[in-house]
Amino acid sequence: MEKGRLLHVSDGHVIAGPDRPFPWCAVILSGAVALVRLGAPLGQSHDRLGAGCVLGDPYHDRLPMLAIAVGATELCCLPRTELLGWLERRPQLTRFFLRSTMEAKNRARG
Repeated sequence: MEKGRLLHVSDGHVIAGPDRPFPWCAVILSGAVALVRLGAPLGQSHDRLGAGCVLGDPYHDRLPMLAIAVGATELCCLPRTELLGWLERRPQLTRFFLRSTMEAKNRARG
């Protein structure tokens, strides 16, 4: 079984993106993460996730946008494969995660 880890990143650090594997799903504990859509018009190019939001997708190891730390940011990272096992065993966790992920993606898409 893989273990989760605490990740501290500094302002401006690129956490994940289309060309950068992100084998985790992470809960933002403090700070914020900007989601930047590449190629989108300037006014519609980003969204921000804060504490309590989930970053990542348990079914894909890359994000379709850049995830950049805004200020000092702390993430609780769980391996995607481990999270998938939990989701299979806990339907209520599946619903929470799906809702959180879809809300974040919808906000990021504009």
